[in-house]
Amino acid sequence: MSQEIAVITAHARPIGPNMTYVREETILVSEPLTDAERLEYGQEMADSLAKIEEYEDALDAERKRYKRLIEEQEKIAQSAAKLYRDGKAEREVHCDLIKDWDKCEMVWIEAEPPYREVLRRPMTAEERQGSFLEKPLAAPAADDVIDVDAEEQ
Repeated sequence: MSQEIAVITAHARPIGPNMTYVREETILVSEPLTDAERLEYGQEMADSLAKIEEYEDALDAERKRYKRLIEEQEKIAQSAAKLYRDGKAEREVHCDLIKDWDKCEMVWIEAEPPYREVLRRPMTAEERQGSFLEKPLAAPAADDVIDVDAEEQ
């Protein structure tokens, strides 16, 4: 065989002169894309960018939602901290308002048992004026009772 024509075949493939077969391998090489591949990858890129935008919008919405939730909890914590520091809280209590004429004070007493005194303050000048309808009525004396049967006779 002449060297120019000598062809060694390995796995039914021709190999030229001064070449030795080593092994079969799969390697990556850069090759130009076909038009169909370019269209396919272009569409894949567009779809992916649309998904990214969708996810970013969802992420922004979630950030806003969590920010709002955090702000709500901060308000609750601040309110609780103030109550804790002050050691007291304002509550609505259903009361009867009484004028204490002896001490010239307005007195709020719980309308339900245990009827505790809730608040007391001095009367204003206007409240001291009063009205004859506000003062407790005295019970009639025994001689003020009219005997209806006695008058009919």
